[in-house]
Formats: sequence, C-alpha cells, structure tokens
Amino acid sequence: MKKYFLLPILYLFMSCSTGYYQIYKTLPVTETIVANVYENQDCRISYDFWAEGGDAGFSIYNKTNEPVTVYMDQSFYIVNGTAYDYFQARTFSSSQKQTTAGYYGTYLYGISLGSAGAVTSENATTYQEKAHIVIPARSSRSFREYKINLNYFEHCDLKKFPGRRQIQPVNFSRETSPSVFSNSITYSVSGKSNTVVHDFYVSEIKNLPAGDELKKVRLQKCDARFQVFQHQNLSPANFYVKYNQNK
Repeated sequence: MKKYFLLPILYLFMSCSTGYYQIYKTLPVTETIVANVYENQDCRISYDFWAEGGDAGFSIYNKTNEPVTVYMDQSFYIVNGTAYDYFQARTFSSSQKQTTAGYYGTYLYGISLGSAGAVTSENATTYQEKAHIVIPARSSRSFREYKINLNYFEHCDLKKFPGRRQIQPVNFSRETSPSVFSNSITYSVSGKSNTVVHDFYVSEIKNLPAGDELKKVRLQKCDARFQVFQHQNLSPANFYVKYNQNK
C-alpha cells in the first residue's frame, strides 16, 4: 500500500521540480507607496504583482462614507512610455444553462407512456463595458486587465539554465530597467475628482531552477496535515516567468 501512496507524491515532486523560473523584483518610484500600498484620505490602492507574467492590476478600498467613482475612460496602464486604455467600449456576453424538471407524455399505439425528464435551456446575456465604476462606501473593488511581461528576458549576464551555484541576479536602476510601468487612475468622491499615478520599475531579474524556487512545506488545517510546494520568492512586489530547456 505504501508504494501506491508514494508514487503520486514522487511524480508530483518531479513535475514541480523541473523547469526554470525567471524572477522579477520591482520597486516603486515614489515614496508614497509602501509595501505596494498607496493611501490617502479617500482610498487605499494596493498592488499584488505575484503571478506568471505579473499582474499589473490594482484594488481600491473606499475609506469614505460616500461612493467613489472610478473613471475607467480616464485611467490608463503605461509601460515604457506607451499608454493603454482601461476602458475599450467592449461588449461582453455570457451564457447560462438552466436545467429544470419536466414531465412529458408520449402516445404510442394508443398507450400513454408518461415520463419524467430534464429540460435544458440556455440563455445568453450581453452587456456593455462601463466607463465609470462605482465603489460603495467602506468597500473595495479589483481591476485586472494587463500583464507586466509574459516573455523570457534575455541578458548577457543572466545564465539561462543555471546550476544551484550559478544563480546570479542582475540589478537595474529606473533608467536602465527593461520595464518601467505605471497606473494612472482618475476617480471622484463628493464631487471632487483626483488623478493618482503610481510608477514602478523592474529592479532585479534572476534565473533559477524550479527546485530552488519551489520548496515543500508542511501545513495543518484542523486535524489534517499535508505538504505543498511553496514559492521562495513569493511577494506582492515580485512576479515570474516559467520556462524550460525546450523554450
């Protein structure tokens, strides 16, 4: 029994320990952002880049007792000097299948064959993208649209397939960074509008084997104990690109 139990775990360990990770560390340009959080008297805007390719989105918490309106048609994602619209006047559609119990009767040669069955119908709904998003008092909303970088970054000082003793990060200033990105967010509260711009840049990149990035940790939930793989560089200020020797 132990052999059959250990095989899936061994396979999981081998699959999670292959490949490589390119880890990106970021820094804010201004001192108004602390631990990837900006705060003023109206709202708290937080960033969590940790995702494959980097999640450039943000969350806004309304600190006031009045609604906050975010003007998506006046808000932009900017990377290396190029601005991209958050509002694109798109039309979205969604469909929902609904299954209900039904009863139908079939007459065959004068004999009633009554049967119970299920009737499935599908309803499609279309809706327009909103130019203005309202956040009620003392609540939050998340805005997700763009990735920071999905592609492996080539650099002469970065060994693409390093061994454990060959891991060497490359550091950048704002002027030399391969990726300088920002969110320009316009909102209003109590009739007063405000625009905040949050700038970040990639300050460090390093390559490392998956076995050095993912480590097994023991967790316990209630009476259950289990092991999971945990990223060693997990941080709201970091993100990653995964690759292998065939890529």
